[in-house]
Amino acid sequence: AAAGDTQYLGWDGYQTISGSQMLYAGNGASGGSLPDVLRLKSGSVLAVHEAAGAAVLPAVQIFRYKPADEAWTTLSAALGVTGSKPNQVSPALAQDTVTGRVFLFVVSFTGLNLIMVSSDDDGATFTAGSSYQVLREDLPAGSTINEVRASYNNGQFVLFVQYTLSAVAEVAQYASTSGAARFDQVSANWSVSGEKPNSISVAPLTGGGFLLGYADGATTARYRSIRIGSAYEVAEDGTAVILVAQIPGGRPSISVWRDEDGAMYALAAVDEG
Repeated sequence: AAAGDTQYLGWDGYQTISGSQMLYAGNGASGGSLPDVLRLKSGSVLAVHEAAGAAVLPAVQIFRYKPADEAWTTLSAALGVTGSKPNQVSPALAQDTVTGRVFLFVVSFTGLNLIMVSSDDDGATFTAGSSYQVLREDLPAGSTINEVRASYNNGQFVLFVQYTLSAVAEVAQYASTSGAARFDQVSANWSVSGEKPNSISVAPLTGGGFLLGYADGATTARYRSIRIGSAYEVAEDGTAVILVAQIPGGRPSISVWRDEDGAMYALAAVDEG
C-alpha cells in the first residue's frame, strides 16, 4: 500500500519462480530417472538422478547450484555404495535442517530395500555408505522400486517408495526418528480403492507434518495431495485434494515444495508430459 492509502491492496511476496535452467535431457524412459531436487539450509540447491544404462550402483549423478556463483556444477562425490543395480530408480534427497546433514537414498542391491549415505558439506563428499539396508521391512518379493521421496520436519523423517508389484502401482510409507539410520514401515501398500499412484513428491509443512503429492494413474487419473500431521500418520487414510483434474500424459511427474513464506506449491506434468 502506498503512503496515505487507507485500503490494503495485498502483499507482493517472494518471487518464487524467476526462471529455469536445463540440467539434463534424454529420450524418455531411456534417458535416466526422474530427478529429485532439494533446497539446502545454506541456500544452495542439490539435484540428483540416476543415469541411464549403468549396470552397477550407485549410478547417481549429483548437481549443485550456489546462488553466489549463479551456476550449476557437477559433483563427483564417491558414495561408497557398490553392487549390481536391479533397475533404474529415482533416488531421494532430504536434509536435517537442525544439523544441516544431507541424506541420499538409493536402491539396495536386493532391489527391495534402500541404502542411505550422508553428507555434511552440502553434497561435496558423502560417507562411505552404510553396510546395512535402512528399511526395517523389505518390500514384497517381486516388487520393482521406481521412485523414492523423503522429507524431514521437526525431528522426523518420512520416506515414500513408489513401486510396482504384479503390474499394479503401489506406495509404501516409512518413518524414522533415529536420524534416518533406520525406518519403520508405516504402510506397506496403497489401499485406496481405484487409485494407482505412479509418481510422488513430499514436502514439510510449517509447524509440523508433511504434504504428499502424487499422480493417480487410474482410469480417472489426476494429481492429488494429502496432508499428514506426522511421519507415522498413514497418508492413504487422509483426505485427498485434487490438484490437477487432468489425465497426466507422457511420463507422470509431480513436485511439491514449501516456499520461504510457508506457502505450498505443486508443479505437475500434464498433456504430453
